[in-house]
Amino acid sequence: MSTDFTRCEGCGIFFANPGGVHTQCPKCRHEEPPPTSPREILRLLKNTLRDSQSHGEFLKVEDLSEKTSVPTEKIWEYIHTGQIDTASFDDPAVRAFVARRQLERMRTTHPLDPHAETPGKPDERPARREGGFHLKKDDDRDS
Repeated sequence: MSTDFTRCEGCGIFFANPGGVHTQCPKCRHEEPPPTSPREILRLLKNTLRDSQSHGEFLKVEDLSEKTSVPTEKIWEYIHTGQIDTASFDDPAVRAFVARRQLERMRTTHPLDPHAETPGKPDERPARREGGFHLKKDDDRDS
């Protein structure tokens, strides 16, 4: 007994369809209520992004909102908090957000300076000694 898979006309995902009877997945046929908890919404967004990526399609925030019925403002909240991977998008606004965030991080810490100030941590550079590299008493030695 083999199982046939069909692409849903409603949402575009593939679902098991023995005998090819249905044209829509069970979720679209039953019209389940949209998710209400933040955890369910995040799961829906991540699953939709993953499904579109598996088909070689990268979405814009507006496209994701359209497919999931989640407002774009809510999607941006998840992007800003880092709960959604920004690499899953093909959106100039998301790329600009990532670039701004990286620039802000570079301004607050410098990778080559271990004593550079980090957010929430005061500058803890060691005090410089007077007289340059050697201490004054080292220069006054009798040789």
